[in-house]
Amino acid sequence: MQATATIQGAVCEVRVTRDLADNYAVEVLPAGARRRLPNVRVASLYLYKLTAENWQAAAWAVLEELKKTGKIQAFECEPVPPKPVKAGAAVAEKSD
Repeated sequence: MQATATIQGAVCEVRVTRDLADNYAVEVLPAGARRRLPNVRVASLYLYKLTAENWQAAAWAVLEELKKTGKIQAFECEPVPPKPVKAGAAVAEKSD
């Protein structure tokens, strides 16, 4: 899983963790947070908790909202995968 957010020209890491079932926590960490001390917990710049179908959908929703509100300038995230087609669903044939 790879996602980043750009804040004032600095590329920040985005961490997504799964809580229970479909609950996700999306954190935007300060630039260079991983390089400081690996065993020290760094405070998040932004932390959101939400329910989503997968981690990509959770990250995309949070990062898109942060961009709309002007809190971040840009972001990169894996695209949200398409929903699988349910078994048994078929195109109805037209009968004459």
